[in-house]
Amino acid sequence: MSWEKYVKKSLVISSLACFTLGQNALDAACSVSNGAQYNAALGSPASCSSEMRLTSGFALTTNATSLTTAVGTSLNPFVIDGDGLSGPYTINGGGNRILDIRPAAGSTYVSLGSTNSAADVLFSNGSVRISGGGGSATLQMNNASGWAGISTITIESLGTSDFAVAGTFSGGVVFQATTSTVQADAALVLNGALSGSGSFIKTGTGTVTITNGGFGANTYSGGTDISEGAINIQFNQALGTGAVAVSSSGQLQLQGGITVTNLLSLNGTGTGSGALVNESGTNTASGAITLQSATTIGSSSGTLNLDAISG
Repeated sequence: MSWEKYVKKSLVISSLACFTLGQNALDAACSVSNGAQYNAALGSPASCSSEMRLTSGFALTTNATSLTTAVGTSLNPFVIDGDGLSGPYTINGGGNRILDIRPAAGSTYVSLGSTNSAADVLFSNGSVRISGGGGSATLQMNNASGWAGISTITIESLGTSDFAVAGTFSGGVVFQATTSTVQADAALVLNGALSGSGSFIKTGTGTVTITNGGFGANTYSGGTDISEGAINIQFNQALGTGAVAVSSSGQLQLQGGITVTNLLSLNGTGTGSGALVNESGTNTASGAITLQSATTIGSSSGTLNLDAISG
């Protein structure tokens, strides 16, 4: 049988825990009762890694509440993963928030899935919130299949959504703070709506490509900070309504015959070929451009039209 018809509220992890959820039993202090909330505070980092591992036959519906975590560090993350034997396993949000990462104090690091496991965990039909609360909060996603069913990721203060492997995310991203961060160390495509009153901070050495998935203009208003790696944009309103800052380790790439009206602030040589690069086609940067240091502007192919440059 499946747990799906029994579990109707959230699984709350309030301290470092090591336990397994399987088809016929819940470990240790976890118990089963219809409509109950399950709390687990088992083990410690000294005795086991902090982990929720799903096993054969498991299905979880979080319904109107969410699976909440407030544990883990980058060296010892809280892991949500399969058992490595079968799967994949699905955690279904029922159209509601499926995962809430919001520490009351300190920092939280949650790792979803594994890069080397055939039995991964898939999030389905639900949204995710990442909020620093009392410290920083990071969700690291290690398998593109795992994030495919997420409808929206909301990134609040000191929150980071770490797309650790290459893939496409078609859900929406809501930037709600000046510290909302997307980390990508591999090629990532974002083709859902980008919205919110906060900023989009890009970290990691990979390239994030922003395409138009049919949602119209991206509307986030807090600006874009390309701290590392590159952002490649392929439609006019890809970067919302705020200014764009490119650091000496970042790069903004224009592609597809577009016109960008955002104010641009550029630094250095970017990732090597320039802080601003024309990838292909005839593209235009019509907003004012400020050079904050000695800056390279390049073209891999095509023509780049620029407006007023100062600095």
